[in-house]
Amino acid sequence: MQAIQRFSLSVSTATVAIMFVIIEYLVPMLQASAIPTTVSQLIPFATAAQLAEASKLALTALATFGTYKLLAGILIKTIDRVPYLKSFIFGPSYVEGTWIGQFRDNNNQPKWTVEHFEQNLDGIVIRGYAHSQDGTQYASWTSTAASVDYARGILTYTYGCDVIGHKSSQQGIGVFQFERLVAEKAPTAIKGYSTDLVDGVRSTNHEYKISNVSIPIDEALKQAHTRFR
Repeated sequence: MQAIQRFSLSVSTATVAIMFVIIEYLVPMLQASAIPTTVSQLIPFATAAQLAEASKLALTALATFGTYKLLAGILIKTIDRVPYLKSFIFGPSYVEGTWIGQFRDNNNQPKWTVEHFEQNLDGIVIRGYAHSQDGTQYASWTSTAASVDYARGILTYTYGCDVIGHKSSQQGIGVFQFERLVAEKAPTAIKGYSTDLVDGVRSTNHEYKISNVSIPIDEALKQAHTRFR
């Protein structure tokens, strides 16, 4: 089940529960006697009882629409603040958080990477950073488009990259496979490659998720150096 489907199902279930209460307890209170005489006079072709029934239908429709819209707005704001709820909504496609890894440049020198995945119902934004062994920044990149095929367990994204010392930015693509215990679970690691379109050279990387939230780059780099010695 995709995230948007899981989201819609959650909102719909809550809406049904609330509407049951409204229909069961509030709508029956609207009786023919509650219809003002002036209204009955303005609509002479309908009895007070018919007007009451029509009012019940209109009230139910408006309440359903309003309830769904309100709950959807609340849930959208809530899942952005509660990682556990977001992980439930996105299920096996949940990748938000901080990831660390290591690759080697064209001179076979190691570079440690930190990536922040920002995920919501509109999509995924990936912000990445690479540092050299002496701690200086080597490059940074931001995804321009990203997609998750949770059924096959593949993350694909295009990016714009700035390498320190290069005069111009470069474009590239990354393709990574999920490492997960079962297909219904979100990945804890990804393995694949990124390649800049200027030369087509692939840089392999094996990344591990260390947090469901974005943590400071310096702190994440320390963990990267510890894991990838």
